[in-house]
Amino acid sequence: MVHQHNSADLGHKNRGTQGPTAVVRGIQDDALHNMNLLQQHGNDLQKFLHNNRDTFIGFGAEFRLPHTLESLLLHHPNWRKLKEMLENRLNWEMDEILESDHLAKNEDFICRGNHKSAKTYDTELKKMILKELSQGWMFPLPLSYINTLHHGKLAPVGMNDSQRVELPRWFQRAKA
Repeated sequence: MVHQHNSADLGHKNRGTQGPTAVVRGIQDDALHNMNLLQQHGNDLQKFLHNNRDTFIGFGAEFRLPHTLESLLLHHPNWRKLKEMLENRLNWEMDEILESDHLAKNEDFICRGNHKSAKTYDTELKKMILKELSQGWMFPLPLSYINTLHHGKLAPVGMNDSQRVELPRWFQRAKA
């Protein structure tokens, strides 16, 4: 069963604590189970997420509500922009990619496999992925299903030495 966050602890008073129906108990079994769930939503991840919007996998559920963060970040020079993004979601303009191009790229990634670093850091990577799976932050799907999933895109897995998280430039501390 997917780990359910305590919504009160996360400041999500308007979000339910119910988890989505996707489960994580055995990667192979779960991949098939999750594929079946997505097939029930017309192979459309966006529809699946929309139908689970009041769960902890809903868009923006990983963030606290803006009113909870405001007292902490009110005086940050980029607070207004961050608040707007949390309230209105991100809408990045992207160039259209032809379906045939994106399917071909997926096939290339399948043939090539993961980055070499995935083998170098095999133990650490497995530990990180299992943690994310157990906490419901991602759910597995069969590799053969990716080109059936609407707008499904692959990205090779890899790790770097530090695995640091850097804030985007626009949110870094403004210079005086």
